[in-house]
Amino acid sequence: MKFKKVFYLMLVLTMMMTTSAYAAGNEEAQSGTGPEGVAVNVLNLADGKLTTLDENGVETVSYLTEEQIAEKLAEAEAASANQIGARAVNTTQYVSIPREIDGNQAVSIGNFNTYPHYNLYVHVVYLSYVTNMNIILESPDGSRVWRENVSQGQVVWFNINNPSLNYKIKVSTNGNLVGAGALKIYST
Repeated sequence: MKFKKVFYLMLVLTMMMTTSAYAAGNEEAQSGTGPEGVAVNVLNLADGKLTTLDENGVETVSYLTEEQIAEKLAEAEAASANQIGARAVNTTQYVSIPREIDGNQAVSIGNFNTYPHYNLYVHVVYLSYVTNMNIILESPDGSRVWRENVSQGQVVWFNINNPSLNYKIKVSTNGNLVGAGALKIYST
């Protein structure tokens, strides 16, 4: 357990030292250039609140029971683990989360191809030093959708238009500190 804390502290220190240099040299890393939350779903595992924003930005809120949450997660896990082909997305990533200052600090944590599925899930398993984060999905043509203020224990999923393309996930935080976290990423 002590190793994890030291590891996260080192990630945060490294991020603090490199954030301004990264932002100065990378104009493409802007978040906030598209419609926030469009075609994005957020499930809070603690209370079962499911917030869905359709392609027009219309928000729908519903509450799932514990059984429905377990069923939804099991269904997603099984679909992700049983994909046919070498492009399966089912990974856990430990990430540094830079502080968002002027829209240029979001860092890419990877490119993901969801074929044959049309949903890309990001489960925020753990956050350290920050209470929430921004998750951005960028398509190959540069268009972006994102969800701000995603907390630990929430699952965000994006609807993918063309699963044969590589989509980039970027993260940042609006807080005063840089942070670290563990994200489980999978597709269904």
